[in-house]
Amino acid sequence: MRVITEELTRSSQSHVYIGQDLLSHLDALIPQALLQELVLVISDSHVASIWGATIQKVFEESGRNVKLINFQAGEEYKTMQTVNFLLANLIDVKAHRRMPLIALGGGVVCDTVGFLASMFMRGVPYVTIPTTLLAQVDAAIGGKVGINYEGKKNHLGGFYAPLAVVIDPIFLTTSSERDIASGLAEVVKMSIIDS
Repeated sequence: MRVITEELTRSSQSHVYIGQDLLSHLDALIPQALLQELVLVISDSHVASIWGATIQKVFEESGRNVKLINFQAGEEYKTMQTVNFLLANLIDVKAHRRMPLIALGGGVVCDTVGFLASMFMRGVPYVTIPTTLLAQVDAAIGGKVGINYEGKKNHLGGFYAPLAVVIDPIFLTTSSERDIASGLAEVVKMSIIDS
């Protein structure tokens, strides 16, 4: 396993965990002081249908209850309407300031859950588990969060660092060739423009 500590601000760090089989050790990668009896996992309908049961099992094996909340998959659902739906779910389960949100999915999920975490109760911790290569090299890292607004991409948002990013290549086994190509294109782009 490789661990990278990213200095984001003077008071904030985000740990990026990269390695094989991290999924089965997920519970250990999140600070135990933050993990509650109830774990909130937020995903989209596509990713939840593939990985939701696996994530639930990982946390349940460590004695935690899991609430899996999912919204419709697709860029067109990265909206305030989706955020309102998620907020209603958080209020319904009595989520509180020390209960981290777990974002499981691609860029839309990472951006939306990060935005939600930044505004709920003036900021709650969150963890991203990116499931696409593009999200693993871009959306999940660096704390760029946001949603689309009235047709404008990422028009609402900010910078709010995740507590941790867990990158496990196992998720790429369910990615399409097109998704892999998009992620590799981002890797090449970043390599060219990186100073």
